[in-house]
Amino acid sequence: MDRLAFYTRFAARRLLQTPGFTFIAVVALGLGIGAVTTQCAVIDAIFLRNLPFSEPEEIMHVQREQPGEEFFVDEVPIGEFLFWQRNQESFDQLAGYYIGTANLSLAGKVRRYDGAFISANIFEILREEALHGRALRSDDDLPDHPQVAVLSHSAWKRDFGGDPSLVGKEAVLNGRAVTIAGIMPEGFSFPLAEDLWIPLLQERPKRQHSPGESVVSLEVLGRLADPDQREAAAAELTALAQDWQRLHEPEATPHKVVVQPFLDEFIGTGTLPMTLVMLFITLLLLLIGCANVANLLLARSVRRQKEVAIRSALGATRRSILGLFLAESLLLAALGTVFGIYLAFSNVAAINASRDAMELPVWLSFTIDSRILLLTIAVTLLTGILSGLFPAWRASRLPESEILKDDNPTLTSLYIGRFSRALVIFQVAIAAVALSLVVLFIRSVEDGVNLEYNYDVDRVYSARIGLFEGMYPTARERDRFTDELLAALRSRPEIAEAATSNRYQFLWGMEALYSLPEENSPLPAGRRSAKFQQVSRGFLSTMGLPLLSGRAFNEKDHAAPLPEVALVNEAFAEATWPGVSPLGKRFRPELGPDYPGLPDDHDLTVIGTVPHMNEAGLFPADEDMPAFLLPRTPGASPRFQTLLARSHGEPEALLPILREEVRRLDGNLPLYETGTPREIIARASSQFRFFISIFKGFGAIAAFLAAVGIYGVITFSVHQRIMEYGIRQAIGATRLTIFRHVYRHAFSQTFLGLFAAILILSPLTLFPGLRETLDIFFYGVEGSAFMPYLLSFVFVFSITLLAALPPAIRAARIHPASALRYE
Repeated sequence: MDRLAFYTRFAARRLLQTPGFTFIAVVALGLGIGAVTTQCAVIDAIFLRNLPFSEPEEIMHVQREQPGEEFFVDEVPIGEFLFWQRNQESFDQLAGYYIGTANLSLAGKVRRYDGAFISANIFEILREEALHGRALRSDDDLPDHPQVAVLSHSAWKRDFGGDPSLVGKEAVLNGRAVTIAGIMPEGFSFPLAEDLWIPLLQERPKRQHSPGESVVSLEVLGRLADPDQREAAAAELTALAQDWQRLHEPEATPHKVVVQPFLDEFIGTGTLPMTLVMLFITLLLLLIGCANVANLLLARSVRRQKEVAIRSALGATRRSILGLFLAESLLLAALGTVFGIYLAFSNVAAINASRDAMELPVWLSFTIDSRILLLTIAVTLLTGILSGLFPAWRASRLPESEILKDDNPTLTSLYIGRFSRALVIFQVAIAAVALSLVVLFIRSVEDGVNLEYNYDVDRVYSARIGLFEGMYPTARERDRFTDELLAALRSRPEIAEAATSNRYQFLWGMEALYSLPEENSPLPAGRRSAKFQQVSRGFLSTMGLPLLSGRAFNEKDHAAPLPEVALVNEAFAEATWPGVSPLGKRFRPELGPDYPGLPDDHDLTVIGTVPHMNEAGLFPADEDMPAFLLPRTPGASPRFQTLLARSHGEPEALLPILREEVRRLDGNLPLYETGTPREIIARASSQFRFFISIFKGFGAIAAFLAAVGIYGVITFSVHQRIMEYGIRQAIGATRLTIFRHVYRHAFSQTFLGLFAAILILSPLTLFPGLRETLDIFFYGVEGSAFMPYLLSFVFVFSITLLAALPPAIRAARIHPASALRYE
C-alpha cells in the first residue's frame, strides 16, 4: 500500500507539472468513457431490464402471423380475441387493448388524453393496484355494469391538482357518462404513456365483435400459467385461431399465433442493429482517446528517458519504473472517468428530457446505477492499462548507459518509432470509420424526414377533433356538427378558408385497395394499394394544393348520396394508367368500414390530378405513393377529423378561434394535435432528429480526438527534430522545404489511416445483406454511393491539414543558430 501511495503521489505531481498535457489527456479519455457509459445505460434500459411489473418474465405478447400475406395485420380482431379468451387454458388470464383518443370532461375541465381501451383484467395480469380508489376489475367489462375509468397519477396531479375527492366523481368520457373509479400510483403507465384506462367491452358495441362489421383489432397479452410452456401456448392459440377461421372466415388464409415476451413488442427490428452500431461507434471513440493518451505518454517517456536512466543507474528496478508510468496512466484514466461519468449523467438527463419527443414508454427509464458504474470502473482500468502499458514498458527497457552518454536530443525521436506512427494511423482510420457511419446515418435520416411539400405548410393551421358515438351516434349528427363548424369558421374575418380531412398528422393517411372495372377480375387478384383521404369543400384552396389537370370537387360532388368522383395524385395516375391521361378513367376502391354505405362494386371517375402530399409519410418506401381524394358526402363524416383553416395573418392566432367555435357548439370537445403542417411533421420526426444530434456529437468527438492526436504527435516530432531542422537550414534548406517535410510526415500517416478505413468499410459496400441489416444507416443511400465516405475522408484530411499547420509553421520558423544551441 505504501508503494501504491508513493506511485500515486508521484504521478499526481508529474501531471500537475504539465497541466496542458493533463487537460488534453483527461478530455480525450473522458469523451470516450462518457460516450460508452451513456450507451451502456441505453442498452441496459432497452435490452437488459424487464418490465417493472411483478414476475414480468411470465407476461407474453400474442400476435397472429400470416406467412406470405402482403396485407398482413398482426393484431387480433376483437371477436376472435373473445373466442380465445373463453377457450384457452395456457394463460392464467388473457387480455386485449388498443390505444386511442380519450376526451374527458371532469371537474369543469375538458382534456384530451392518450387512453388505453383495455380488457378490465389487465390490472390483474400486471398485478397493479390503485393509489386511490380501485383499478379496473374483470366485472367492469360486463354489459350492465356501471361505466368507469381510471386516471393516471400524472394527469391527476397536472390537471386536477392531486384532488383525492376526484375518485367517485361523474365525468363525460367520449360522450358517455362514467365514474372515476381510481387513481394509479406515480410512475405507472401502460402500455406506453397513457393517462386514462377505459374498459374495452364497454367502449366497443357488441355488433363490432363480429366479422363484416367495423371491427376493432387488439394487441393481446397474457400471463402464462407455466413460463416454460410458451411453445405449447402458441400451439393451443394457433388451433383456436384456426377453429375461429373455420367458423367465421373459411376462405381466409390460415394463420398461426406467435407468443413472445411482452417486452419484445416495444423493441423494433431496427432497434438492436442501431443500438449496437452506436455502441460500436462509442467504442471507436474510446479507442481513439486511448491511442491519443498512449501517444502522448510515449512522447513523455522519450522526453523523460534521461530521468529513467538516472533512476536505473541509482538502483531503481524495471518493475518500479513500470509502476511509476502505469500509475500515471491509471490516474489519467481515473480523472477521465470522473469527467466521463459527469458527461454520461448529463447525456442520460438529456435523453430523459427528450422522452416525449421519442415517444418512449413511461416505464422505460434510463439511469446510471451501480452496475453501470462498476462497468465504468472496469473500463477505466482497461483504458489506463491500454494507454499506458506500451509507454511504461518502453520506458522501463531504455538502455541507460547509451542514454547517459547521448546528449543529442534528435536521436531520442528514434525511440518513438513505428509504434507511435502506427497509433496515429490507427486513430485516423477509426476516426474516418466513425465519421463515415455518422455521415451515413445523418444523411439517411434527413432523406427520410425532410419531405417535399407541394402544399402550403406555413399559412394553414390545423387541429384534430374526435366525434364519439356517445354524443354523435350517427353520421348525420356528425355531418351537422361539421357543417355548422365550417360555416362558423368561414364567417370569421380572420379566416380566409376552412375545410376538413380525415387524414392524421399530414403523414399517415388511410389505405385502401382498388381495382379497375375493365380488368373484370375480382379482388384480391387484381387489387392495388393506395392512400386516400376524405375532404370537405374548399380543401384544395385551404391547403394551397394546386390542381394539375381537370377540375376540383364542386357542390354537386359533395351533395351526392355516394361519392361518384375522385382526384388522384400523379403517382396514382402513372401507376394505374401509365402514359395516358387519367381524366375520365374509372377505378373501384375497396373502402369497407372506412366509408360506410359504399358498395364493393361502386366505381369512381377521375376528374382531376393533384401533386402528392407525402402520402408515404416518413422514410417512404416510394417517394410518391399513389393516393386519391374523395369528396365528403352526406352521411359519411368520419368520427376523427382534422380541422384546417387558412389565415389572413399569423396562423398561430387561429387556435383560440378554433377552440372558441368548437366550444360554442360542444363544450366537451377538446382540440389536439394543433399546429401548422410544418410544425406537426417536425413533431412527428423529432425522435429521428434527436438521434441526428447524438450522431453529430459522435462526429464532433471523433474529429476533436483525431485532431488532438495528430497535433500532439506532429508537435512532439517537431520538438524532437529541432536540431535536425536547424542543420537542414544551415546547409541550404528553405523554410518552405522544412514546412513541406513536416506535412509529408503528417500526410503519409493520414493516407495510410484512410486506406485502412477503406478496408474496414468495404464490407458495407460489398455485401448488400449487411446494408439491409443496418438499413437505418443506408436509407436512400445506394450501396455504390461514395459521397458519404468521400465527405468523411475529406473531413479527416482537412483535420490533418489544420492539426499539422501550427507545428509545421513552428518548424519552418526555427533559426539555425538557435537550433544548433538547443539541447
